Amino acid sequence: HTHHHQILTQDSFNGTVAQGDGVAWFVEFYADWCHGCNLLRPTWLSMARVIKESTVSQRCRVGAVSCEDHPALCRTQRVSGYPELVYYPSNPRSRPVAYHGSMYPKDIIVWLQSMVGPVANLDT
Repeated sequence: HTHHHQILTQDSFNGTVAQGDGVAWFVEFYADWCHGCNLLRPTWLSMARVIKESTVSQRCRVGAVSCEDHPALCRTQRVSGYPELVYYPSNPRSRPVAYHGSMYPKDIIVWLQSMVGPVANLDT
């Protein structure tokens, strides 16, 4: 099946998220052994799908980084625990914003919409 979120590597992160390009990114930093990451995955994938299918996809993309595969990237992004959800504004000079709320899907979605604006069908 198609992936609606982009698995990011050091190179693709530097070429997309770090560039800005007028598009914001909401990125999950994860590890496969992390129980919370595995619990979050269905929510993350469905959120990524809805965003990709909505008009917000022109303003925001959803990505994920494996900190086991890319430890150096996670160090430079100062990832302190998993899952770490970080919103990267479309202007690369703006500071990334880490999400510190609950891992309930609704809370994540409300927070993301506070960043990117309303997303149709996201609260289902």
